[in-house]
Amino acid sequence: MACALGTAGCYTHQCDGTTSHYHGGELTALGDGTYAYESSPLSAAAEQWVSFPGNATIVVTYPPAIASALAGCPAVGSVEAWVGTSGHPNDDDGSTFAQTAGELAQFTRVSNKGFSVTNGSCASYSARFRITYGAADGGACGSGVDGGP
Repeated sequence: MACALGTAGCYTHQCDGTTSHYHGGELTALGDGTYAYESSPLSAAAEQWVSFPGNATIVVTYPPAIASALAGCPAVGSVEAWVGTSGHPNDDDGSTFAQTAGELAQFTRVSNKGFSVTNGSCASYSARFRITYGAADGGACGSGVDGGP
């Protein structure tokens, strides 16, 4: 087996796991009694995407207003993530972004109060996360965020 000298990979402390916390984002009523939490807008002109270092876990705790609005919305509808090569990857700066799967966005403890997500790779990115919520019985939920019920 051949191995190039000087290749660090994940054999050094470059990929030691870290944990950070995020308390931002916004909640949007989707008009059908469900809500979507977004950590950052798709167009990051107003707010950068979240820094997502390699082998790092981000613990996302919703701000009190969002958690309160989602109190009656315990059912998770969808869980999505995108990674980009800059904090503004959808802007005209030559950066790129892609929807993730697998080790780039490993979600745990998804609830109507927040979630944790791990970047299991050694590469660093910027990321945005989107989680949709609804009522457990399929009806409307929430308490009136962005024109909701």
